[in-house]
Amino acid sequence: MKKILIFLFYAFLAMLTACANPNIPQRQKPERPEDIMIPMNSEADISGQKGEGETKGGEDGSGFVLLSDANSAFSNHFGTEQGYYQFTESQEIADGLYGKHLTYIDYAQREEVYLCSDSACLHNSATCSSVFLDDEFGRDPLPFVWEETLYVLGREYDGDGVVEVFGGGAPDMAAAALYRMELDGSDRKKIYTFPEDTVVEKLVFGSGDTLWFVIKELVFEQEGNQTYTLAKERRICRYSIADNKMSEGVSLDFGDNIQYKVIGGYGSLLVLSGVAYPDGMSETDVMRLDDDKWRNVWQNSSTIYSTFDVATQEKKEIYRTDNREMSFCAVKGGMLFIADSVSGEITRLNLDTGEQSVLASLKQNYIYYVLRDTLCCVSIEDVNDKSLYFVDMESGEVKRSMLTNLSLGWQLDILAETEREVLVIYDYDAKDNGDGSYEILQYKYALISKEDLYNGVAGYKPVTMLGRGR
Repeated sequence: MKKILIFLFYAFLAMLTACANPNIPQRQKPERPEDIMIPMNSEADISGQKGEGETKGGEDGSGFVLLSDANSAFSNHFGTEQGYYQFTESQEIADGLYGKHLTYIDYAQREEVYLCSDSACLHNSATCSSVFLDDEFGRDPLPFVWEETLYVLGREYDGDGVVEVFGGGAPDMAAAALYRMELDGSDRKKIYTFPEDTVVEKLVFGSGDTLWFVIKELVFEQEGNQTYTLAKERRICRYSIADNKMSEGVSLDFGDNIQYKVIGGYGSLLVLSGVAYPDGMSETDVMRLDDDKWRNVWQNSSTIYSTFDVATQEKKEIYRTDNREMSFCAVKGGMLFIADSVSGEITRLNLDTGEQSVLASLKQNYIYYVLRDTLCCVSIEDVNDKSLYFVDMESGEVKRSMLTNLSLGWQLDILAETEREVLVIYDYDAKDNGDGSYEILQYKYALISKEDLYNGVAGYKPVTMLGRGR
């Protein structure tokens, strides 16, 4: 209940050498600087933002481009116009070594391949460019691409805001590190190691020749048989690609006992959200409450949305919601979208002007995913309604799609998008456990046109998968 869940531009070269995998992306010089400013997808759970990164302003590449999503439980992937990178689940690679494979789905071929150009490779050793060992890259690595270079942020699971029942205190956590490589996975190099006493959140922005990371310290407080994990001194830090240097960063602690989290960015603005508890209570105070007291405090708290200008270091509150009822949010295109579960209204707030308007009104307004110009909403009240409701961000027009998972009738999983298509999990190979639950043996991926998806037409183009997927 109190646990807070903790997302590339490249070009495809058709003719490769005989030893290379023809479905692996290769570097190609863009003709114009703006060619590398393509916004990328991310997705999130109920607590946070989902959507594409945006640039605001001119052709100089200024402005934040969101390359991942810290609020997503499934952000170990990265999608582009031409394909999709994803990490597999951890498994034994060979001789007791455990790790993940980084795979790539080429949209043109509709096939998943290992990110390895050696046709003779068995992909079962640390020398394979698709293998990322857990001991080196952590258990929760993040792939992303900026300016035609593939990066992997090696990191452990975060654990911020978690209460665990054990007596061990702070767990062992390897230092996070940043790796750079070619788009086909070759020439991998570690370029930066973060301080051992810090944790890097699963959120990355790109801006010109700079990458931005949210860094924090975790405090582990032991009380009886419970360990409380809380963030301390969250900062936004700037990494210079050219100089290979990380700035000390700008603090996101404003002295008001509110733990602000970054949920998006636009221009020089970061969009923050944080919970203001009654009587100035801190996150530490609240986490120590029993469930009944916590519920009462939560219902008397508010969620505050603010912008923070990194250039001027000015924070400005822009919206506030009462936590007595649920609300959902997304940041996209210079807009903050807030969905109210009671009224059904989705409010659109312009981050430039502060102007507010009601975009649409529908009961099924949990913002499940954000596409380039469309909010994808679902119902969280009617368990039998597995439809997707697509809300146009400009007109507010709502389209209901009744497409569901073919085997089990569950909601479609949206993974990534291109200009005209969406990558989805449209089916499962599942084993019935006989108790109402299922063991997923394989997630089945497919591309579908946005027109078909929005209108409920099952025009799936299946992807050939290597393994289980997801």
